[in-house]
Parts: sequence; C-alpha cells; structure tokens
Amino acid sequence: GLVNDDELSASIEAIIGTDINPSLAAHGGFVTYVGHDEDGVAYLTMGGGCHGCSMSKMTMLDGVQTMLSEAIPAVERVKDLTDHTTGENPYYS
Repeated sequence: GLVNDDELSASIEAIIGTDINPSLAAHGGFVTYVGHDEDGVAYLTMGGGCHGCSMSKMTMLDGVQTMLSEAIPAVERVKDLTDHTTGENPYYS
C-alpha cells in the first residue's frame, strides 16, 4: 500500500507546496500528493489546467519528477494516478 503519513511524505508535500505547485500555477495546474511506495515512487494526481491536456503528462511528470528527485534523493520517480480520459478527478468531487 501507499504511505502518506511519514517523514518522506512530509518532505514531498513541502516541495510540492513551495516549489512545484507555484510553478505549475502559471499554467493553471497543480498536483496533489497521494502517497509513496517502498520503491521510491511518489504517486500524484493532476488538477486544474493540466488535467486532461495531452502534453501534461510528459511535461508535468518530467518537471515534477526532476524537482522532487533533486530535492529528495529517496524519490526515484513519480507516477500520475489521474485518469485523464474521464476529465473528472475523484479527489475533488
């Protein structure tokens, strides 16, 4: 299962809040941290202007992954849990 209440999660959420989302806000988007697994993968969902955009997945994941892994060596990669086909995000119903 995913862990989202440990020290690593707190660090990830801090980076998202201070670095990642402010830079995504320029495009009207944001990411939400869901949790991480024991393999160093951080799971996120995307919202706002980034959601459902065909470019968003690559652009955002690359940028977000770079920022997170540089700031937090324990994070090796990120995965997007958003279902971009629906245009609906269950976390914000």
